[in-house]
Amino acid sequence: MTDLFDAKDLIPNGYCLSCSPGLLWLHVVSDLLITFSFYSILPVFVYFIRPRTELPYPRLVAVFAGFIVACGATHLLSVITVWMPLYWLEGLFKAFAAIFSVAIAVSMLRAIPSALFVSSAAQLQAEIEQRKMAEKALRESENKLAAILDSVEAFIYIKDCNYQYRYANQPLRQLFGKAAEDIIGKSDDDFFDQATAAKLRENDRCVIEQGECTASEEIGIDKNNAAYAYLTVKQPLRREDGGIYGLCGISTDITERRQMEEKLRDRDAFNVGILNSLTSHIAVLDAQGVVVAVNDAWRRFAKEYGSQNMLGFNYLDACKNAFNQPYGDQADSAHIGIAGVLAGELETFQLEYPCHSPDRQRWFHMNVSPLQGSRHGAVVSHENITERKYREQQDKEHLDELAHVTRRGLMGEMASGIAHEVNQPLSAISSYTQVSLNLINTEDPDLVKLTEILHKTQQQALRAGWIVHRMREFVQSHSKYRSTADVNNLIHNAVGLCIADLKRNHIRLTFELKSNLPPICVDYIQIEQVIINLIRNSIESLQNLPAKQQRQLTIHSRLIRNDGVQVRMKDNGPGIDENQQQKILTPFYTTKTDGMGMGLSISRSLIEAHEGTLHFNSKPGKGATFYFTLPIHRKPDGC
Repeated sequence: MTDLFDAKDLIPNGYCLSCSPGLLWLHVVSDLLITFSFYSILPVFVYFIRPRTELPYPRLVAVFAGFIVACGATHLLSVITVWMPLYWLEGLFKAFAAIFSVAIAVSMLRAIPSALFVSSAAQLQAEIEQRKMAEKALRESENKLAAILDSVEAFIYIKDCNYQYRYANQPLRQLFGKAAEDIIGKSDDDFFDQATAAKLRENDRCVIEQGECTASEEIGIDKNNAAYAYLTVKQPLRREDGGIYGLCGISTDITERRQMEEKLRDRDAFNVGILNSLTSHIAVLDAQGVVVAVNDAWRRFAKEYGSQNMLGFNYLDACKNAFNQPYGDQADSAHIGIAGVLAGELETFQLEYPCHSPDRQRWFHMNVSPLQGSRHGAVVSHENITERKYREQQDKEHLDELAHVTRRGLMGEMASGIAHEVNQPLSAISSYTQVSLNLINTEDPDLVKLTEILHKTQQQALRAGWIVHRMREFVQSHSKYRSTADVNNLIHNAVGLCIADLKRNHIRLTFELKSNLPPICVDYIQIEQVIINLIRNSIESLQNLPAKQQRQLTIHSRLIRNDGVQVRMKDNGPGIDENQQQKILTPFYTTKTDGMGMGLSISRSLIEAHEGTLHFNSKPGKGATFYFTLPIHRKPDGC
């Protein structure tokens, strides 16, 4: 320190500049101004950096502050050395200034590359504006999310790791009857009873401590003693590093759904009870024909005959496997019908089929209907119709007996006319025989003429035999069988047995028969009986017309829609009174004094036995028309 302030042997700078006062004061004033400038920079610099808690380059700032102090001191000492020779002290501060200058230069070289990336004021302002916009968008997004969560009917909430609520949406706030600030920071202990809160806490613990996602149904009783049910899904909330900081829960009210499920279970049990109470064998098929359900009657039937109940089996495949077995045709028909219903091509399908065993004969009626509703499939029912078949067989035999009695009655009524028809060929045979004898007794018989007469004799004998054969065939009771027949031939055969009555009553008969009609499968004796009954009714009706009025009977045949053949008997008689029209087809009703009232009733029964219909229409004074329709069988069974 003594050396720094030791000024002996040294002279001040002012001595050198004393010869020029202007130069002296130039140096003094300049150094003082520079000193003042340096020392004024320092407080301003300190003023600006003090509020900033973090400086990007703190070392550079400290070196720069030392450099300012050192530079200010060197210029101040330059003024002092004008009058006091403190050159060592001045040199020391210059050394300090040099050291700080070098340090600043080195720090600047290191800081400039990173300082180039420091944002400018405009950039900082832009970044601030962007940050404000981002914060605004974030707030709007949070508001939208809150609005969405509040509009959801489910209860949505967030809990922290201390199991305290951090968020609750509007439905949950309404459930608790609390505002959001009264829920945040609270736990389940503040809103539920002890048992419920402990159960919820245990569930939350699994989520937070073990990081598991859970789903559970919660059932309880509310304040109104009404049962409620919720499906709650909880999952952990994780930070970027994977740490768990809470959980999010969503509870959906499934009370109505559970009530609906309960109703559906009750309805299913009700339907199953009804299904099992039915005596028909019933199976439910899905859209592919797989059996998905059967009733108890089906199970008993399967168990009785040692077969499977077919649950899980394809019913269509079962039908295919039966093609080459007994009753394979019925299995083929069943396969086609069931497949048609499943495909939506048929509304329903019905089939009657035999199912005989060595010790028992049975018949079943199959009915296939589509499932109603959204599920696709079909219901197949098999009803045992064995008793009905036996009863129908008895009814058919009884009907045949009645028809046989009716035919005998008809032949009794037609006996005189038929006798006249038979008498004509017999008389002709007698005449032709006498002529033949006369020709033979001549000396030179004409063999050509004799041959012609003998041929005529043969024709008359055949005619008489045909009449007798048709009478015998019509009257006798015969075994029931059906065969293909031409309806026009049946009409001509029936008319042949009634021709005598038609001639005797002077009735003009007209045929309007459609040619090339498809064949029908019938018991031709029964159909002829129907035609004869209708012709006889027309004859009896036409007998009441005045003698001078032309009596007409027209027989029509034609093909109608739905594959049917129709036969019509139209007369120009007095018609049927309106009162009689209601009863004329009923058994034992007759307008004749000696009639039994069975002709039309039996005729209708015979037609219906052939799956046809018999009707009539009439207006008093304008005749009557009776007509029946028979179906066409493309491949009739038993024909």
